[in-house]
Amino acid sequence: MDRRERSPDPYNVMRMALLSHQAAVWTALPGTITAFDAVHMTCEVRPGIQARVSSADGTEAWVEMPLLLDVPVLFPGAGGYTLTFPVVAGDEVLVVFASRCIDAWWQSGGVQQQLELRMHDLSDGFAILGARNQTRTLSPVVNSGGMQLRNDAGTSVVELTASHIGVTTAGTVDVAAASSATIAAPTISLTGAVTVTGPLTVTGATTAAALVATSVALTGGLNFATHHHTGVQTGSGSTGGPV
Repeated sequence: MDRRERSPDPYNVMRMALLSHQAAVWTALPGTITAFDAVHMTCEVRPGIQARVSSADGTEAWVEMPLLLDVPVLFPGAGGYTLTFPVVAGDEVLVVFASRCIDAWWQSGGVQQQLELRMHDLSDGFAILGARNQTRTLSPVVNSGGMQLRNDAGTSVVELTASHIGVTTAGTVDVAAASSATIAAPTISLTGAVTVTGPLTVTGATTAAALVATSVALTGGLNFATHHHTGVQTGSGSTGGPV
């Protein structure tokens, strides 16, 4: 018998050992959020990839992986500002796994010792929001001409391009400022009925295609719509003062 038939191929032995080690190294997995903790900014995630498990008799089966618990959710933020989203069950995420144990850092921040010497473990994931499979692509499609902050349905959109900033919504737009609000532009166009609650000051000229005043009180208690004048006479004379 050839001695090569009695001894395993060293290359295959090495390859199988490396594959076995690699199978225990976790880098990133897509998943679906099953619960979200808004106070601690963590979530539970069901991995979207099944694992193949070998039983004692040598048979293999695809099984669901366990839920990933207390996964910190990454919201974009820096410099004292954060962009948040209403995370709900069913949202898809990409979970990336730290190369070392994150428990002490997550609890206390700063630079901490490792509580366990584990590496690339399922316990050390971070959830990145926004992952989507092909059954959940956006419609209307992503705008290639500019940046948008939008809802999935495309009914509420804030758009920024090189020459345009637009706000579109099927509902209402509210602006609340504790101090003041300023709009500076060469021209400002308003379409629709305009209601002003409070004093109105105009420092420039005004032009109106039509003027209708109803119950507008002028200085001294005179009503713009219903007041009349004294000393009315025909010809080229002027009337007297308003009553």
